[in-house]
Amino acid sequence: MTERRFRVAPGVLDAERVELTGDEARHVRVMRLDVGDAVGLFDGVGGAARGVLEAVSADRVSVRVVAREATAAEAPVSVTLVQAVPVKFQRLDTTARLCTELGVARIVPVVSAHTQVPPGGVRIIGKRAERWRRIVEAAAKQSGRAVVPPIDEPVAFADLPWDQLPTARFLLTLTATVSLREALAQAPASDCAVLVGPEGGWTAAEEAAAADYGCVAVALGPRVLRADSAAPVALSLVQSAWGDLR
Repeated sequence: MTERRFRVAPGVLDAERVELTGDEARHVRVMRLDVGDAVGLFDGVGGAARGVLEAVSADRVSVRVVAREATAAEAPVSVTLVQAVPVKFQRLDTTARLCTELGVARIVPVVSAHTQVPPGGVRIIGKRAERWRRIVEAAAKQSGRAVVPPIDEPVAFADLPWDQLPTARFLLTLTATVSLREALAQAPASDCAVLVGPEGGWTAAEEAAAADYGCVAVALGPRVLRADSAAPVALSLVQSAWGDLR
């Protein structure tokens, strides 16, 4: 059986013992793990270790740290996904999970012109971000990652923090004459941003603005992919060309 993994606070893995609290402690009991069982530990920012349960009770779960360990699950290429919020918000649940498994470094949800903003505006969409963060943490735990990729608060496309994005930028469109695979072959890099639109794609004004910020318009192929399919496909191509997907 795959070793169960639990998240701890950054910095505690250097100690001889760590205490699991909150949901992580509850998961130990739900899984019916007991004293002597081996577990994996990670801190969400790159630290990982192996441990053994020393105490399991209703009010305490203690783990003895056996050894720090390096994880090979982090990708050598850092990909920032700029994902337009789809019409059905729950579709971003799937995108967040799959892209975390594929090694995404950061997710920036964007409200584009074709996003259906509910009454209350971007703030209401932002309430969904906490769910996306829980999904990302679970996906990182399942896939053996030691880093939990951050998810930004949703922003309007006009407020996208371009200065915080990698300079290699690819904007997925249906009309581009260059494929993402071709673009990746021309400019290998250690990091990049991939911008994926919602149902209906980007508007002409958004594409023009992205071009002004150095985005290369690229296509994924002749078929129209759903909003929650395009990003994992794009991430797979990047990881295959520049990363460790093989």
